[in-house]
Amino acid sequence: MSLLIETGLLLLALVLIVPIIFFIVEMLLSLKKPQPFDLSGLPMPRTTVLVPAHNESQTIAKTLDRLKADLPDNSEILVVADNCTDNTARIAANAGVEVITRHDEHKQAKGYALDFGLQHLKTDPPRVVIIVDADCMVAKGTIARLARMAQKETRPVQASYIMEPHEKGGLMQHISAFAFMINTHHRMIGAQRMGLPVRLNGTGMAFPWDVLEGVELGNDNIVEDIKLGVDLVKAGTPALFCADALVTSRFPQSDEALQTQRTRWEHGHLELLRKVAPGLIWHSLVKRQWSALGFALDLAIPPLTLALFALIIGFGLSAIAALFGLSLLPLILTGLTGFGFLGALALVWHRDGQEILPSYALKNLPLYVLSKIGIYKGYIAGREKAWIRTDRS
Repeated sequence: MSLLIETGLLLLALVLIVPIIFFIVEMLLSLKKPQPFDLSGLPMPRTTVLVPAHNESQTIAKTLDRLKADLPDNSEILVVADNCTDNTARIAANAGVEVITRHDEHKQAKGYALDFGLQHLKTDPPRVVIIVDADCMVAKGTIARLARMAQKETRPVQASYIMEPHEKGGLMQHISAFAFMINTHHRMIGAQRMGLPVRLNGTGMAFPWDVLEGVELGNDNIVEDIKLGVDLVKAGTPALFCADALVTSRFPQSDEALQTQRTRWEHGHLELLRKVAPGLIWHSLVKRQWSALGFALDLAIPPLTLALFALIIGFGLSAIAALFGLSLLPLILTGLTGFGFLGALALVWHRDGQEILPSYALKNLPLYVLSKIGIYKGYIAGREKAWIRTDRS
């Protein structure tokens, strides 16, 4: 019986620590800032900036103003007003951009809006399509850099995507913003430094038209961006990361809206862990696609709070077993992995995170961690399956 328990604890430790060690490596590799891609002298390909918008009347004017102010030559903006019940379409039309409307109450999700926009473009397709969400701000030069890089590499390109705390939000938002930056910036740098594909993050994504023609977008997956990234890896056209192209957004002010947003993200991430990552690992082993295996290991990294919970539980169980005279190896493995996990986060925070997560906000970390318990319980009891727009009012 003791051998069975020891073997079980060791297997549990290995299943837990392999993706977390992968995460630690990504963090360490991200500490050195990447060099900008040399895109000098490259012509600007004909580009369409596709903006899916569902009831975004409060934000879309500002988004379009920023896009138009920095829109390169040979580029245009197309807004898909998707199942809107407000005046999003009229505001976009008044901004002087092309607008198409879609109404289908049975198919309400961002993926359907994107597919509708692409079907519209098929009659005269651009060379590059860049997807920007209607609540995002695009930094100067981002559209041109993404388009030129996608054209040059003939692969999708993901910009750095940063979520900022709302100016009237609480200190908990600063912790969420730091965790978001870890996932959408630092992990991307680390993965690319290892020569691996990177995930797509839903906005600030550039695609050569020939690549988009081969993928299916019309679905209601609540993390449609990551699913698209997986499909592209399987198709042999994985995404690249452009750290010097920047798209930003802001968390909603209300705690209820923020909880809805976090629940959608976390449940979608857990669905990927359960359904997608194992299949992609098997696919990469059968096809001997080692970069796809690395991408699968990246997808297998659990949400940061869940990883911390798992390490604490694994360490506790291993400690109890050790007290009863069983092997110390699971205890040592989980202990060292936990130390490395927290150490890597501390190094990234010290270098890049103090502005977005000031030291006085760190006292809210325990409360933030505890607040995630309800999200994970909700996944077990009845996980979020439908796409739900975040309320930004």
